[in-house]
Amino acid sequence: MSISANDLEQKTLEDLRKNFESRAYRFIEHPSEDEIPRFLDSYRPDALAFGEHDRVIIEIKIPGGLRSNKIDLERFRFNLVHIQRL
Repeated sequence: MSISANDLEQKTLEDLRKNFESRAYRFIEHPSEDEIPRFLDSYRPDALAFGEHDRVIIEIKIPGGLRSNKIDLERFRFNLVHIQRL
């Protein structure tokens, strides 16, 4: 049985949410324009995580393509989750 790319991304986001929230981060899946830092401009990450001393931009990469938005990461850590197979 094959899992769809959307289902795989959703499952990955759920797993990431559990992981980050277990470490007291605020996790925002598919953040709205108002929740995205201005320096990201038109870039739309899959999720953001805010901890006491750390802020993380999360992008899920599924085989077949990565968004090629160039961004200047200012005081953020970029977390790329690369999924090997569907």
